[in-house]
Amino acid sequence: MCTAITYRTVDFYFGRTLDNDFSYGEQVTVTPRNYGFCFRNGKTLKNHFAIIGMAYVVQGYPLYYDAVNEKGLCVTGLNFVGNA
Repeated sequence: MCTAITYRTVDFYFGRTLDNDFSYGEQVTVTPRNYGFCFRNGKTLKNHFAIIGMAYVVQGYPLYYDAVNEKGLCVTGLNFVGNA
């Protein structure tokens, strides 16, 4: 089971656990501002904020587990096996 937490005071902190006993090859990944994300439907996203997070990178495409953009928006993919 994965867990995430946020703590907000004067600053903002975000963290999570990735409770697997093996690695998928994930790594700290930085996606520069306006990097072209090419989607399966053929469309390309060309305008976005820079992103940093943990991702598995496939053919130069980051598959993020969790990330935060330069404006502070955080996301994470949580896995609740057997109950969600």
